[in-house]
Formats: sequence, structure tokens, C-alpha cells
Amino acid sequence: MIASGRGTVWTFTVVEKPGHPAWAAETPYVIALVELEEGPRLTARILDCPTNEVAVGMAVSLRPTWDDQLNQTLLNFAPTAV
Repeated sequence: MIASGRGTVWTFTVVEKPGHPAWAAETPYVIALVELEEGPRLTARILDCPTNEVAVGMAVSLRPTWDDQLNQTLLNFAPTAV
């Protein structure tokens, strides 16, 4: 099955205290459980949205992001353009 990359925020948390000093400059950030249109859920970061505007039920789209530190692509999400 090929996933559409569209989903909905199922639940989320705002991370204000990083779990590692290397992430300090990126706080605060949102980690969400995203339910894909096809049914599976995955944990991902929400980008391009102020932390106070993220909401349960918010429509999001896949936003793959290259991470130089990890040398891999991360499967992040961002709000779907209306």
C-alpha cells in the first residue's frame, strides 16, 4: 500500500525541555501522534506551525526533512494548506 502523506493530529505534546543538549536550540517543538488517512498512526514532529496553534484533529501533510546530523530523511508533518 502507498500512503498519501495526509493525516490528522491524534494527540500531541509540546517539548520545552530537550532530552539532549543538541536539541536545545530547537525548543519548543511539537511531537504528535499522526493518524494517516489509510489508518496507521505514527509519531512525528510538526513543523511550520506555532506550538500554540497545533490542535487535535488538525489536518497535516507529510513534510520529509533532511537531517544533516543524522544523515537521513525524517518524516515530519506540517499543517495542510487550506
